[in-house]
Amino acid sequence: MRAPVGSEARTWTPEPCLRGYSSPTPRLIYRIELVVPTDSRTWIVNRYAGGGGNGYADGARLASRFDTPMGLAFDPADGTLYVADRNNHVVRAVTDAGTSTVVGIAHLGLPDFDVTAGVPIAEAHLQLPEGVLIEPRGAGPANLLVADTGNHQVRRVDRVAGLVYVVAGDGSPGLAGSGTARFVAMTQPRSLAVDSFGNLFIASGFTVRQVLAGADGLATGDDELMTVYGNARLRPPMSATSCLSGLALEPGDAELSVVDVCAGFLVRLARVGL
Repeated sequence: MRAPVGSEARTWTPEPCLRGYSSPTPRLIYRIELVVPTDSRTWIVNRYAGGGGNGYADGARLASRFDTPMGLAFDPADGTLYVADRNNHVVRAVTDAGTSTVVGIAHLGLPDFDVTAGVPIAEAHLQLPEGVLIEPRGAGPANLLVADTGNHQVRRVDRVAGLVYVVAGDGSPGLAGSGTARFVAMTQPRSLAVDSFGNLFIASGFTVRQVLAGADGLATGDDELMTVYGNARLRPPMSATSCLSGLALEPGDAELSVVDVCAGFLVRLARVGL
């Protein structure tokens, strides 16, 4: 597998599908359904979770409370929506039965950078998490990858083992460097994507970083981290600003898109060698 190279500005067009988004008022999560084929221009928007005020509360979906929900990940296997609840320093799970906390200790937001061993899920601290991703799985509950933005790390929540592991970042901010993923500095990871090979891509401020999957098809803290786009390369392609976020892989993994929020454009990285 070759690393993505090159860039160009593009736009995208929504396709008929079920989507979710968090409210810019940092309180609510909406479920958006495009109605087809009756009228492809009609969208139905319903409040899916959140009681309308900032705070922290699990329980019934519409009575639960969030504080700046950011990244979302939907698990089609069981219908669970995972939410990176940024200012509560937790990741939440939302189902029709209600909202619950999966990992993190609400309100604390403490540093937690142990890169040598797993931390029990009930004891793991997150700090301002902005991204969450469901890892491809076999049987059992889904494992989660979390962009632990304030701790400058990406964490894996292994729900079978009951532990949280560091996948990338040593807990200190930094742009340059490559090597064993959990010992490389990383600045504020915000968004995550995994390709069909198991490689993990991380949007982290100025850069897009990649953790190469091992023989088991998973990217772990013991695998190699490298920079595939951004200023840390010290040569083209280089990002224009420090506001990269919102990763998405095209079907077939041929292209990786990342949003440059400050410049207001979409960067598309075309991968060669597939």
